[in-house]
Amino acid sequence: MAPDQLSRPSPCEDWTLRDLISHVVGESIMSVRILNGADAEEAVYGLNGDILGADASTAFAMAASAECAAFNEPGAIGRTVQHPAMDMPGSQLLGFRIGGLTLHAWDLARGCGGDETLDSELVEAVWAQLSPMAPFIAQTGVRSRSKREG
Repeated sequence: MAPDQLSRPSPCEDWTLRDLISHVVGESIMSVRILNGADAEEAVYGLNGDILGADASTAFAMAASAECAAFNEPGAIGRTVQHPAMDMPGSQLLGFRIGGLTLHAWDLARGCGGDETLDSELVEAVWAQLSPMAPFIAQTGVRSRSKREG
């Protein structure tokens, strides 16, 4: 994705591609924080506004690398974390992150005119994990901002 595409609209209502990437980076930073013991309030502190700086690609790469390392720490998957939606095991947080990253990969591809094809096995796995939680997710106030087709 070229830097000049950051101001393009994304499929997420009222978001540019820069906003979308900022959201993804913020979610990664939040995940690292809660995996490292932050409570829900500490986890989201400072994540409003522009967290990408001058180089969105570098910000994403750094946040993704830190998130991967945090999930690979011994015991991270079994640890109970204080997510803003609710306390949950690290394994559930990982599932949420895989789902979010999959969803937003499509958003980004659509927004910048890239290949929107997602791995069908990945999509099926994400759907199988998240669809039973749809009523709960709706109650938390978390919603998809995307204007996805079908």
